[in-house]
Amino acid sequence: PRPHAPYTPDRKFWDMYADDIALPETYYQDPSGRPPHFRDMHARFQRAWEGEEWLPEEGARNIWRGYLGCVTQVDYCIGRLLDYLDERGLAGDTIVVYNSDHGAYSTAFGIQEKAPGICSEAVCRVPMLWRVPGVAVAGRVCDALVENVDLAPTFMSLCGLPAMEGMDGVDISELLRGGTDPAHEVAVTEHRHSKALRWGKWRYVHYQPEDFGVDCGELYNLEADPHEARNLYGEQAYQEIVEQCEKLLCHWLISTRQYRTAFLVGAWNETNYA
Repeated sequence: PRPHAPYTPDRKFWDMYADDIALPETYYQDPSGRPPHFRDMHARFQRAWEGEEWLPEEGARNIWRGYLGCVTQVDYCIGRLLDYLDERGLAGDTIVVYNSDHGAYSTAFGIQEKAPGICSEAVCRVPMLWRVPGVAVAGRVCDALVENVDLAPTFMSLCGLPAMEGMDGVDISELLRGGTDPAHEVAVTEHRHSKALRWGKWRYVHYQPEDFGVDCGELYNLEADPHEARNLYGEQAYQEIVEQCEKLLCHWLISTRQYRTAFLVGAWNETNYA
């Protein structure tokens, strides 16, 4: 799947971007206001680039260039798929959705991969592109909060199937039709060690103290600070916002189900599958 490391697009897509391509603005951002594990990951990637005998910016440019090349190649491939459906007369009966499970830093904030997890919009905010003949408004951009768990209920609704029990997602087909009523008050991304909440202009990240050894968190006003440069979590003036985000997150945890993945015990190559 692309775009994903290793960022190795076909040559023609790589060549669309210059050797001296400008890095994301956040590459140069000071990580001192971030939690300890984020700063550790930032330092690790800087050391990794130096260990490869690259200057950090040279290595970062190769990664950023490869990432953009992969995005461009994916765009090209989606176009080929849509053209094929049109040419074969299948477009009118086919729902097409482009989505992703997560993003990646890809040199944003000086970090190469998706680690350290769900700290930033760079990882949590993903594309959700729809083509639904007779339903979706072509060319419309919707800024409503939606979640990946909304995909299945929406597919079922669009196909005229009854909703299944046990789903936490909601049907967002009215948004596809041009509706403006919000589907969610908040959108949550979770990991077993941390949980991130998007609420209006606010982005809040909660870390389990027992996992991180310190009381740390993150709060950003994405309208005033879209590059997440100022962590407001520890500032007294924003403690009411932090408390409200905590309440919203607790309500979400209570109102949704938690499914546990069955992890194999022991090394994968030592497991007897017989």
